[in-house]
Amino acid sequence: MLGKIVLMAACAAVLALAKPPERAVRVVTTDQVDFNGGAIHVNNAYGELNVEGWDEPRVEITVTRSTFRPPGQKEQEEGTAYLNRIKVTMQKAANGDVEISTQFPGRNRLLRVIHGLGDFTLDYRIKVPRNAKLSIRHGVGDVIILNVGGDIDAAIRSGDIVVQLPDQGNYTVDAKCKLGSVYKDVDGSQAGSGHTLHLRSLVGGISIQRSGVGL
Repeated sequence: MLGKIVLMAACAAVLALAKPPERAVRVVTTDQVDFNGGAIHVNNAYGELNVEGWDEPRVEITVTRSTFRPPGQKEQEEGTAYLNRIKVTMQKAANGDVEISTQFPGRNRLLRVIHGLGDFTLDYRIKVPRNAKLSIRHGVGDVIILNVGGDIDAAIRSGDIVVQLPDQGNYTVDAKCKLGSVYKDVDGSQAGSGHTLHLRSLVGGISIQRSGVGL
């Protein structure tokens, strides 16, 4: 009898402590700007970064911010407010360059290094003219670049860099990993030949290949 009472009490305690499953909260923003040449700079990015070349004379960025919160209305609204504090801006300079930068909710810099930026994920989808020049400085997460035929300068702290180049075009390739490997099926080691790929990964791999699509 005593054993049944103890078991029932334990079950009641577990049920009391049980929480309803959390629900996803998402904030999606889209911005665009005309682009007439120059370079596109992506700074302080974090999460999954996808850059794709297209035929339009502008840069378009869609950012999906995600987190999880309890299903209550108050908690969901607090989650949305939290995500809205993550600012992704796109500005066009006088020389035609476009700069995309990310600002995060304030946290101690040391805590960021130890614990990460926060309990959220970011997904960037950026469309750029196919011949644009790219300069990317990325934190944690993968960088995927598809069908961009201009010069590419990308550095990532942790994650993989995947570059799928158009079938046409010659490239000077300079790709190095601190902890990881480099795969390429693109010839291009002679300085001054065509466009330049300068790729660096501190922790993660680098893959360079042809996409099967022409410019």
